[in-house]
Amino acid sequence: MALGPGTGPLNGGENRNNYDDAPSASKKRHLQEDLAPKRISHLQFGLLSADDMQRLAEFQVTSRELFSMPSRTPAHGGCLDPRLGVSDKVSTCTTCKKKLTDCAGHFGFIKLALPVFHIGFMRHTLQILQCVCKTCSRVLVPETERLSYLQKMRNPRTDVLAKSAL
Repeated sequence: MALGPGTGPLNGGENRNNYDDAPSASKKRHLQEDLAPKRISHLQFGLLSADDMQRLAEFQVTSRELFSMPSRTPAHGGCLDPRLGVSDKVSTCTTCKKKLTDCAGHFGFIKLALPVFHIGFMRHTLQILQCVCKTCSRVLVPETERLSYLQKMRNPRTDVLAKSAL
């Protein structure tokens, strides 16, 4: 049966493809976020395990040389190896084959004989740890200040920007 003009589902004709029955991918659904205050059950800070780092890494950095001399190209197996990403606009990443603007870079790993603490994170780590109770793991905020924040967060007249600024 051939369908001509004036036939089809809108004009009383047969709907062969069931377009009306299928959910339309082009329809936009309004998503309402639940902005009610939530209770955080726990926070966990951490780093990747050594096995996870090795699994995610492109390769193990084995060379202490940054450049191969006399060609002055990044040393193979070094920290500037092109497999970790590029540092100039002309080159292409050998891992993902993208240019500088599109390649975010890739991971490598170095096996160390002993653990090393990153001095750049020490102050922030100590500040966070000093804000948490050692016995009950609650954030150390005076009760009056905590109630003040809670009252502001539960106030329905407080807009979203003011709540996020708290």
